[in-house]
Amino acid sequence: MLLNKKYNFSKIDILLIRQFVEDIDNDIIVRKSKVWEVDQETNMIYLGTKAPSKQNEYFYEWYSQQDFFIPIDITLISLLHEIGHIMKGYNEKMLEQRAEMNNMYNFLYEQGSITAKELNFAYFDIPEELTATKWGVDYYKSNKQKCEDLAEALGLYDLT
Repeated sequence: MLLNKKYNFSKIDILLIRQFVEDIDNDIIVRKSKVWEVDQETNMIYLGTKAPSKQNEYFYEWYSQQDFFIPIDITLISLLHEIGHIMKGYNEKMLEQRAEMNNMYNFLYEQGSITAKELNFAYFDIPEELTATKWGVDYYKSNKQKCEDLAEALGLYDLT
C-alpha cells in the first residue's frame, strides 16, 4: 500500500482509468484535479494528484479499521470510492444530510472539540461516504482481476 506517492496521472494513465470507469458506467466523466472528489449531479469524478496528505493517511487508517477492509492501494480505493458515490445514486436529502453532518464536524473541529483525525474519521463514517467505500470494496471483490490489471498498468503496487 502506498500512501506517500504523489500521483500525477499521465495521459496514458487517464486513458486507462477512463476505460476502466467506462466499463462500469459509460456516463461517468473522469478529470484530473488536486483532490479526490465527485460531482454526482454531472457524473464527474476528479482524480486527486495532491499527495501525500494527512487526509489520505486518515482515510486509509479509518478504512483499515473497517470490518470490510481488504488491502487496496490508496489510489485504487479512492477511485472506487468516488465511482461508488455515483453508482449508489443520490438525492437532495442525502446531499443535505452529508453537508449538515460535515458542517457540524467542522464546527466541532474549529471549536477544538475534536482533532483533525477525529474530524476525518467522522466524515468517512457519514452514511453516504461509508456506502461509497463499501461499494468500492464490493466492486473490487467482484472484479478483482480487472482492478489488479488497472493497478499494475498504473504501477500502483504489486497486488499478488
